[in-house]
Amino acid sequence: MKYRADIDGLRAVAVLPVVLYHAGLPPFSGGFIGVDVFFVISGFLITSIVASEIDAGTFSLRTFYERRARRILPALAAVVLATLAAGLILLLPGELEDLGQSTLATALFLSNVYFSLTLDYFAPAAEFAPLLHTWSLAVEEQFYLVFPPLLALITARLGSGAAALMVLAVSVVSLGAAALILPVRPDWAFYLIFFRAWELGLGALVALYRLPPLRAAPLREALGAAGLLAILVPAVTYDAGTAFPGISALPPVLGAVALIHAGAGGSGSLANRLLAHPLLVGIGLISYSLYLWHWPIFSYLRILRAEVHLPVALAAAALVASILCSWLSYRYVETPFRR
Repeated sequence: MKYRADIDGLRAVAVLPVVLYHAGLPPFSGGFIGVDVFFVISGFLITSIVASEIDAGTFSLRTFYERRARRILPALAAVVLATLAAGLILLLPGELEDLGQSTLATALFLSNVYFSLTLDYFAPAAEFAPLLHTWSLAVEEQFYLVFPPLLALITARLGSGAAALMVLAVSVVSLGAAALILPVRPDWAFYLIFFRAWELGLGALVALYRLPPLRAAPLREALGAAGLLAILVPAVTYDAGTAFPGISALPPVLGAVALIHAGAGGSGSLANRLLAHPLLVGIGLISYSLYLWHWPIFSYLRILRAEVHLPVALAAAALVASILCSWLSYRYVETPFRR
């Protein structure tokens, strides 16, 4: 598919609120919604690639999984090994045992299941779990394992229209189930793929339905502006007390969908052109490594201080260190393995 700089910029808009929220820096009290934006982007990009290869008759599961492994595993392995090494020095035996269990869950792509059974994401204790953030990677990895072969099978047997209807139906059921389960089991709604599948699914639907680009400039501008606001407003107005995800995740998810569609066809909106700014694109390129590295750095600082709150100066220094580690990881781990 044709490269879109605005989608790399959208990655930056997703990762920065997450990192600033985890750093405890204002005003991103709802920065956790950035993960939902990432899910939409992943659903769109993976489905665009897989669907186009299915149409061309070139889709191969082996090739797909090789590309995903090259993209995900090297940087993840580097962060996990560094986290374990630090844990051997900084953690008490019980804490080290917990880290070992979460490492095993991460290696098996099941850390979302593990943390759904052991830790509330919004509880203070979560701040001291150095691999907590891998839950979202597990959700995406489970999506990669199930969705592409299922999409290929249904398309081959019933056609692309049936495949799109299948994704739509699953997304509707997933959103409804998330809304219903949230008051009863918020940990399930937050961590488990079934209750997050609709976010990936809406991104996939943008790729499958291939709606024509908006030709009217006022419509593109309105859609782009609305999409950006739908992400930024929750990022600064939501907080740990917000009933999340479920229905409250709709604004950032639909905002990401709107920005992806507004930028289709190359002309885009002002919002898409802002997202394509080289600074945002640069942050977007290192966003995966930044997501991986920032949490263990913040978590170990909290462990060393034995408190959740980080002074602003220390949090800012940790943010700079996270960005530096991310650039090094992107330059010397991600890029070589992808090539």
